[in-house]
Parts: sequence; structure tokens; C-alpha cells
Amino acid sequence: MQRFYFAYGSNLSDEDRAKCHPPCPPGALKKIGAAFLPDRRLGFTRKSMRRGGGVLDVVPSVGCVVGGVIYEVTPEGWAWLCRRRVKSGEN
Repeated sequence: MQRFYFAYGSNLSDEDRAKCHPPCPPGALKKIGAAFLPDRRLGFTRKSMRRGGGVLDVVPSVGCVVGGVIYEVTPEGWAWLCRRRVKSGEN
């Protein structure tokens, strides 16, 4: 079964994924293309324990659009994404 992930903000950065411990497994995320979430906007809604700054989230906002990228994700990639979210305190 194919599984897809909408990425925005720092999740678009190959450099950020490479800096993670452990780094994203090779081939775990395959870029499919650009995508847009209608009636949403970006907002800093909470504080990141890891970075000490705001966490960028997608929040409802009629008439706005958030741009990002769709990735096809392997099972190893999902496990990595879940670990990354929990480690950063963003759950």
C-alpha cells in the first residue's frame, strides 16, 4: 500500500533531515510533487523543546493556502517520521 506525507516548513529541508539523529533513511521519502492545502495558513502555535523557538503548524483559515510537497513514504520512513516527532517534543 502506498502512503503519502504532506511536508511544509523545515520538513522540506534535505539538510534538516540529514542533521537528525538518526538521519532519514536513504530512499525513505520519494518526492512526488508540489501540493497545496486550501483554507489553511501557517502559524507558530507552540514552542519546540529542541529548537527553543516556535513550532510551525497548519491552522484553519478560510481563503488562505499552504504550499508544500507530497512525498511517498516507505515503512522505514514512517517509523523515522514518528521518532522525529516524538524526539522533538512535537506530539
